[in-house]
Amino acid sequence: MKKRLSVFCVVVAAVVCTLSANAQTYYVAGDFNAWSTTANVMTQITAGVWQASLTNLSAGQHKFKIIDGNWSDPAYPTNGNGYDSWLFPNSNGNVTVTFNANTVADGWYGKVDRIGVNDDPATWTAVGNWQGGNSTNPATAMTSIGGGVYELSTNLPPGAYQYQAVVTGAADGTNYWWAIGVDYRSTGASPLLFTNATAGPVSYHLYVNPSVGVITVSNAAATCTYSLSPVSVMSPPVGGTGSIILTTASGCAWAVTSNVPWVVITSATGGTGSSTINYSVGTNTSINGRSGTVTIADQPFTVDQYGVPLGAVGIDGTAETNVYGCVPLAVQAIGTSSGDSTMGQVDVANGSELDSAYGRIENGVLYLVLGGNLQSDFHKLEIFFDTGAPGENTLTNINSNVDPYNGSSALQIMGAGGAGGTNATPGLTFDAGFAASYWMDVGCGGSPWTVYANYAQLYPGGGGSNGYYLGQTVGLTNGTLFAGTNNPFGIQAAINNINVGGVDATSTCYEDPSTYGQGSVKTGIELAIPLTALGSPTGAVKVCAFINAPSHDDVSDQVLGPIWDGTGLFCGNDLGEASMVNFANEPGQHYFLVGPEMRITGVAKSGGNINVTWLTETNSNLVYQLQRTSTLTPASWSNIGSPTNVTGLAVTQTDTSATTNSTMFYRVLESIGGCP
Repeated sequence: MKKRLSVFCVVVAAVVCTLSANAQTYYVAGDFNAWSTTANVMTQITAGVWQASLTNLSAGQHKFKIIDGNWSDPAYPTNGNGYDSWLFPNSNGNVTVTFNANTVADGWYGKVDRIGVNDDPATWTAVGNWQGGNSTNPATAMTSIGGGVYELSTNLPPGAYQYQAVVTGAADGTNYWWAIGVDYRSTGASPLLFTNATAGPVSYHLYVNPSVGVITVSNAAATCTYSLSPVSVMSPPVGGTGSIILTTASGCAWAVTSNVPWVVITSATGGTGSSTINYSVGTNTSINGRSGTVTIADQPFTVDQYGVPLGAVGIDGTAETNVYGCVPLAVQAIGTSSGDSTMGQVDVANGSELDSAYGRIENGVLYLVLGGNLQSDFHKLEIFFDTGAPGENTLTNINSNVDPYNGSSALQIMGAGGAGGTNATPGLTFDAGFAASYWMDVGCGGSPWTVYANYAQLYPGGGGSNGYYLGQTVGLTNGTLFAGTNNPFGIQAAINNINVGGVDATSTCYEDPSTYGQGSVKTGIELAIPLTALGSPTGAVKVCAFINAPSHDDVSDQVLGPIWDGTGLFCGNDLGEASMVNFANEPGQHYFLVGPEMRITGVAKSGGNINVTWLTETNSNLVYQLQRTSTLTPASWSNIGSPTNVTGLAVTQTDTSATTNSTMFYRVLESIGGCP
């Protein structure tokens, strides 16, 4: 027999009640499995609720019952001999059956032993003594109102009435309908009885929710309004659970659907009146974020889920010492002309500055932190990369149409001719020896505060279509970007605007790093860029970064490497219209190097010795240790010589103790060293 729910209460300053279901197993027995008592076992998905997925069913209607494995016990539906529940599989022959053994008081009927089916025939007729008991009466055809609920509005004079929802024109022989009634989803469903005891006609609203297997009647005007709190959620890659509060008037019907399989509703999927809807989010194993929608009474609830980090580095706008070290790759030298941020908040900032650059390449990913602030009025951080591939020393006006402003793309505004390509300007020009082959920009602003990122590949002479809006993210995240036009490489970005140190805005003259501490600014804009997004370079990558106006047409004095003549007397200003800027005419070197990725490039035998050669990164934070082992399973690595901190060069180290081994394996460990 069915095991009912047991209830126990514990009083601790208030009454707390917990429901628990005794162990129970149910099966789906039907004409599709020869009414087997064990063929299709159901799985308990939450307390008192079981579910089974049926596959490869033939087309058309099928009859079935829910049993506990023994026909001598009650089988559901229990409303008379010969009455069965029913279903229609989808076009692939698949369908999911749900059995809710709980007693549910949500304004819908039936209230216990609900049998729901996820596939909906989609044609329903409200049937009763008031319309001739006709399952094909077009005047009482029901209309979908969203969320899996169907409705018929009709005026009825005083009197007693019956109502059940019937699949239009569908019947079991000539005696029974395929119906949902006050008791069950069954071929013998009992009608819901209601009475108009007033002196005149009343407008009634008849509802059915086939996925749950329930009906209800309301004589309230159809003016229901619904609100959700919250309206969205950001989920970590591992997933989790959450709740949504639905607020509406008593008697207002609603239903819940999820448009993605990785967001599962774990509470009732329909009801009336205000309620709490529970859900679970599955694990995301991709580096890309994903978005899904739960619809509750036609109100959307958005679930954005982060992708997994590209590597061991968390992208959060902070240059952690154990990842980046303590010595920056570039340091700002002059005060900011873009305002000094004084707010000290993670998100919004009232000024922009570039104080420092930290970066490295590890496991095929270029990690970069540009320490400072980015004003949250959509000021732009422009970043150009010279990877050694052919690129542009002077920007043309025919690059990818990305991040447009007033009809012109960002790269066109900065390129020859400026916005619209009609001005007599040469185009933004880089230092001699710098040819930009890739570009990114990052901006932030709005309410809620949102980070945006764009990307494009540049070609000699212009052209090409590899340009994308990568996406956006709200708040301080793990770098995952959502809702872009394309992010084929899984680039990640984050901003932490908490910095209030570094250079200030009292002047645009030289500011000594030993006084202003800009080299120690380790929060700002962080990027994780797979090397495949940069053409898989094997050498060091040159990076030029600067602050630009929201319209891309007014370059500030915040450039890395800095605009500085190397003296304490230097003063600078905004560089002005981007398409007229020529970095080659400004003092200093206006780029810095990241990489190349450390890798072994050669192992050669010389007499009785082994010479191992590897590349080092252009990064004084890194230390390298050569190791060897004679077997990989298991490996027993031992150091060869002492660590080295050679920077940006090829290193050859000799193993003089390898002659006694016929086989030897080598590796180089790269680590952070020399930081306090």
